[in-house]
Amino acid sequence: MMLYLTPAALSYLTELILAALISGYLLIALRRSLRQPTLLLTGFFLALSGLIVALFFEAALPPSQRIYAVYGQNPLLAVALICLLQFAYHFPVLASVRRREARLALSLSGLYTLWECGYAVYRLVQLDAGRVFYRSAWSDYALLVLFLWLPVGFLRQLYLLAPVTGAGWRGWLGPILRPPNRAARALHAFALIFLFVAGLNLFTILRDTYLLSTSLASIGVSLGILLALFLFAVSYLNAQPETTSFVIKLGGVTLTVMLAALGSVGWVIAPPDAARNPLSLPDHHTLRFTPNQAGGYDIAAAPFSFERTLGQNLQLTDRLPHDCNPPRTLRRYAITRRAPRSAGGLKPPALGGGTLTWPPTLTTHKVATAIASHITTVGAQASLGGVSVSTPVRLDALTSFFLPVIIR
Repeated sequence: MMLYLTPAALSYLTELILAALISGYLLIALRRSLRQPTLLLTGFFLALSGLIVALFFEAALPPSQRIYAVYGQNPLLAVALICLLQFAYHFPVLASVRRREARLALSLSGLYTLWECGYAVYRLVQLDAGRVFYRSAWSDYALLVLFLWLPVGFLRQLYLLAPVTGAGWRGWLGPILRPPNRAARALHAFALIFLFVAGLNLFTILRDTYLLSTSLASIGVSLGILLALFLFAVSYLNAQPETTSFVIKLGGVTLTVMLAALGSVGWVIAPPDAARNPLSLPDHHTLRFTPNQAGGYDIAAAPFSFERTLGQNLQLTDRLPHDCNPPRTLRRYAITRRAPRSAGGLKPPALGGGTLTWPPTLTTHKVATAIASHITTVGAQASLGGVSVSTPVRLDALTSFFLPVIIR
C-alpha cells in the first residue's frame, strides 16, 4: 500500500495524534473513576479518531483505493454524534425532566447511525460488483439536524443549571454571559467551541471567493480543529472535581503547538515547490503513457484533437441512477472506450493492460470513477520529452477520465 503524505494528509495526521492522546488520557481517567459523562466523551474521541483515520487514508491513498476510506467516514461520524449528543444531556448529570428528550435523541441518532452503517456495507458490496453510489441526499439533511441539535442541547442544559432570574433579554443572556458555577461554565465553553468549529467554514468561503489562498485557508482550518480539540478536553477536565496538574496542561499546550506547526509545514512548503516544478506542455498537446519494462511508464508529449461526433447525450445526473450496457470485457492498452459526452468533446483515455470484466449493467451514477479508477499512479521512472522524471506522477481518477490522456 502506497501512501502520499500530502499537506492534507499531514494535517489529518496531526489531528489524529492529538485526538488519540486525548482518548488515551480519558481511558486512564475512566479507570480511576467510572462516570457516565467521561465514558460518553471517551466514546466521542475514539469515534473521532477513527473518522480522522478514514480522512487521512482518503488524502493519502491512490484514487482507486481511497473510496474504501470514504465509505467508512459517515458511520464513524454518526457514532461520534451519538456519543456527543448523549454527553450534552448527561453532563454533569442527566436531569429527570430531560430523560425523555435524551431517549428521543438517542433513538433518532441511533436510527441514523444504523442507516449509515447499513448503506456503507451496501455500497461496499456494490463496489465489488462494479457499481459506485453516492449517499442519498436526505441523509445530509438528517446529519445537519443532528449537528444543529448539539449546541441547542448544551444551551438547554446550561439554562437548567442556571435558571433565568431577571426579566427581559438581559435575564436570558445572564446565564450565557455570567455562568454561575463550574459545570455551567463548561457547558458555556462547549457551546462556544462548537460554534467556533462551525465558523471555520469562513476559511472555505474566503478561499472560494479568492480572498484567501488555498494554503492559508487550509492552515486556518487545521489550526482551528487542533485548537477546538484541545479546548474541549481542557474545558471538561476543568469541570471535574479532581484537579488536573499544571504539568499535564503544560504538556498538552506544548504538544498542540508542535502539532500545529507540523500540520502547517506541508501547506507552506508544497505550493512553492509545485510552482518551481511546473509541467509545461505546448498548446494542443497532451501526455501519452507507455508501459515500459521497468514496470512503470514512459511519458511523452502527444497531439490531441476534439471529437467532432459527440454521440448520444445520455442526460446523466447524480440525482437518479441510470443504467447503460458497456461491453462485458474491456481490453486495457488496446481498446479506447468513448466517455458519455464529456465537456469540450475531448477524447477519453484508452484503458491499460490486462482484461477488465464488467457486470451486464453498470450504474452510471459514477461511470467515470468506475472506469478511471484503474488509472492511478505512474511508475517512479519515466521520461517526458527525453527528460527523466524521477518522482511518481499521480493521476486523479475523474480528472484522468475527462482529460485527453492516451494510454496504450
